[in-house]
Amino acid sequence: LVVLLMATGIFTDAYDLFSINLVMVILEYQYNQPTWVTSMVADSCILGTIIGQLGFGVIGDKLGRRWASILTSVLLIFGALSSALLSWDVGPVTPPYFLILWRLILGI
Repeated sequence: LVVLLMATGIFTDAYDLFSINLVMVILEYQYNQPTWVTSMVADSCILGTIIGQLGFGVIGDKLGRRWASILTSVLLIFGALSSALLSWDVGPVTPPYFLILWRLILGI
């Protein structure tokens, strides 16, 4: 089960990283966001990766590699599913802003 969970997490992370170029074109066309917002959508996953590399080394030392890997995989799956199921507007906050948040979590 642990191996399946890790494999699913890695697959969703890789898919999300490689599909962002198409998503950025669609976001620019549909939401007419400023350039910095579309850049943050692409860069938030990389920023999350940096945060995750710094944070999960410490967590791995304290809890062990197994639990750090499981926690990482759970965050990957949660971030990917949240990014994929995003489809609503909440007041002035449009989906690109939520996508930045979910991709940041995905990167961690």
